[in-house]
Amino acid sequence: MTGAARGLDVPHAAILCVAAAMLAYNTVLHYIAGHLRAKPVKREWSNTHPFARLLVPRTFLGFGDEGRLARAALFAFVQITLDYLSLAALVHFCGGVESPLSVFFVFHVVIASILLSRRGTYLQTTVGFLLFAAVALGECFGLLDHHALGLFWLPHAYRTGSAVASGLAVFGATLYLASYLCSTIAVDLRERVRANVRLSRQIAEDKKQLERAYETVRESERTKSQYMRKVAHELRGPLGTIETALKVILQGLAGAPDEPTRDLLARAQRRAGELAAVTQDLLLLARAREAGLEPEQAPVALEGLIHEIVRDFKPSAERKDVSISAEAASGGVVLGDAVAVRQLIANLVENGIRYTPPGGAVVVTLHRGDGRLVLEVRDTGIGIASEDLTRIFDEFYRAPNARQYAEQGTGLGLTIVKQTAERLGAVVTVKSRLGAGTQFVVTLPANDSGPERAGPRPAH
Repeated sequence: MTGAARGLDVPHAAILCVAAAMLAYNTVLHYIAGHLRAKPVKREWSNTHPFARLLVPRTFLGFGDEGRLARAALFAFVQITLDYLSLAALVHFCGGVESPLSVFFVFHVVIASILLSRRGTYLQTTVGFLLFAAVALGECFGLLDHHALGLFWLPHAYRTGSAVASGLAVFGATLYLASYLCSTIAVDLRERVRANVRLSRQIAEDKKQLERAYETVRESERTKSQYMRKVAHELRGPLGTIETALKVILQGLAGAPDEPTRDLLARAQRRAGELAAVTQDLLLLARAREAGLEPEQAPVALEGLIHEIVRDFKPSAERKDVSISAEAASGGVVLGDAVAVRQLIANLVENGIRYTPPGGAVVVTLHRGDGRLVLEVRDTGIGIASEDLTRIFDEFYRAPNARQYAEQGTGLGLTIVKQTAERLGAVVTVKSRLGAGTQFVVTLPANDSGPERAGPRPAH
């Protein structure tokens, strides 16, 4: 049927047939796409067809699976081309060059810019433009019937060369401008995605390397701690035997030694005792480190534990004429190893008694602050010089005034305190001044949800 100024003149049956064909082939393509996604790619990227390689966005390359990308790009090109053919048929049956359906060509250009490379997008744009131009020129030269809509164009304008050329020029400029803008935006977005993927992969690789390094360090620490524990354990038995034998001799059970011999034996016994104390602290330090590598945690009630420790140290404090007291808030529970928590508090209390002159005091307090538990051990002892504060947690380190005031000491007590605190997720700080006492503050995470299991409550 030829076009005329009779208003709407479209073949409904032909349009329905094209719509049915679009539905049919899109259904088939959907099924094929699902099959292809599940099917492995046999060809390597180097063996992929050059045309498929041209269609793949360059920003997708370098991350592996390029063969699958090439297959997906080729599939998208075929599907868009089939849509263009269907659109060209619909345009022909719905007004030709004046058809409003021409806007759907622009939509497909946008889709092509997302799925294909920039060259692939321009190629797809050219295919769409040529199909639209074929319809417009075919109707202009009488090769195709014109089905008028009578909406925008004057009757027989589709046969006017200048009008058709103008329509094609506007249509072509719209398509290629949309192709340029959309492909530029798509390339920029894909570059950002590529950068994010690279960063994610680098982070994942760095994480794996850190995990491997951490595991190596853990294994090294475990080996060192096991060796230290074994050596200390092997030394403890002979040292105990030596100390006991010297004690027996000094008591005269094996015959009374003369005074010079007694003096030598007394010094030997004292040194053996010091070495035994070092061995015991080494065992505690090794145990703390091994427990930190493989922690076994349980709720520990601090109130009863603090009062028990204070009672245990009260006789030694009284012998030095040092008062000791505790003020512990009820309900304080921390998650950790009860033995290690006891050792932490006991070491701080023992240090306070050891370095406090007669007439002084040691006070242990526990209170809550900002949702955490704050343990404080204060004494009125000899204090620590400011230049020594940064080193007191080092292994075997003793401040000069501490060595002068008390000869005995291993220099491992505060190291054990720090190791245990780190395992508990606690922070240890210290404030001190020479001659004005020392205050250790251990800030622990509270475990309000767990039941109290360790540390008996004080007797009333």
